[in-house]
Amino acid sequence: MALGLLMGTGEASNPAQAGEKPSKAVTHDPVQEEVETLISEIRTHLGYVGEVRPATGEEIEGHINDMGDEDYSKREKASKALTEIGYQAKPALKHALNNPDVEIVKRAERILKASKSAFAVVDEERADKLKIPVNRLGQIGATAKDAVPVLIEVLAENNTDIKQKAAESLGSIGPVAKEAVPALIVALEHSEDAVAKAAADALGNIGPGAKEAVPVLVKVINDKLGRVITRGSGFDTQVQAVRAAAAALASMGTEAKEAVPALLAIFKDSTRPFWIKGAVLKTLVHIEPEAKTIVPVLIDALKDDEAPVRCAAAIALRRLGVEAKEAVPALITGLKDSNVWVVKEVVHALVCMGAEAKDAVAALKTLRDSKPSDDEVSLWGLAIANEVRREAKAAIEAIEQTRIR
Repeated sequence: MALGLLMGTGEASNPAQAGEKPSKAVTHDPVQEEVETLISEIRTHLGYVGEVRPATGEEIEGHINDMGDEDYSKREKASKALTEIGYQAKPALKHALNNPDVEIVKRAERILKASKSAFAVVDEERADKLKIPVNRLGQIGATAKDAVPVLIEVLAENNTDIKQKAAESLGSIGPVAKEAVPALIVALEHSEDAVAKAAADALGNIGPGAKEAVPVLVKVINDKLGRVITRGSGFDTQVQAVRAAAAALASMGTEAKEAVPALLAIFKDSTRPFWIKGAVLKTLVHIEPEAKTIVPVLIDALKDDEAPVRCAAAIALRRLGVEAKEAVPALITGLKDSNVWVVKEVVHALVCMGAEAKDAVAALKTLRDSKPSDDEVSLWGLAIANEVRREAKAAIEAIEQTRIR
């Protein structure tokens, strides 16, 4: 008998017995709660305009219009007010540069120029405040997808450091950050190579969903290659930005197929540096699904003057495997390459072709049984020289086993 009946209430104490549904326990997702807190924190910092008096948008717009008034004293008063308002008036002042009234344009230019250093200080202060929450969202990753809109806002900031960090966090969030693609395309063409690299990395992490960036990625590669002439200040970040753009195209796979003609043109251009040629080969293999299109290019690349290009060609052929069987004769020749690292990759490529590489067995046996030359040892070391011969032996066994099957 229910306790309620014993107490004379005539009611059951168990909700289930009373026909009531038990209430569900409220669950809390600590990660999602942290994301919401970080979003709120970022929005607060985005509202920071420095130590100046606040002003409404309507007030600022009124001052902008007054700068074109017929009354000189009114124009002067408006200019002074906008200068005092400071950073908060910056967007309106920049917009005013396109005003049809020449007087408004001249005054806006004057205020922006005079306030440049003060605005830069506020940009830096905002960036310092934003750095920690923006980085943390990147650490959280895809779970922070609700933060994508606010990170897009951060990406529009003037400070290049925080732009870079916003792009990096969007990249860490990955494919679910697809709505950020247009903003990342804008950042991709930024004059600072570190920002461009971060944007390219992010687009690559988003993958095929960022296919609208393909033409701009190709343009960035060509534009930045045009500036890479000799080593010097900024050379490394410039190279990294170009490589990141090429890698982004590769991550998009067949969705980046429209880039193939431009990439082939870069590879065939004798003025291009060897490092981009190697990057182009790796990219082409990822985005060109038909081996017949790319294998002839890779065969030619095995004869390139630069070892890193020959090495990249062998790696690309290894990826294609049996589909690149027509490259076997060129790979056999590659077993005699003067660079031991190229030889290693050639051996790996032949293994991936299985029984189709049967004609390479004799050359592999010659390599296996040969003794390292003095030049080879002095250049690469005895350990590496012997390692290549061991790999040749393993390759022979692997190819012969596939022939038996």
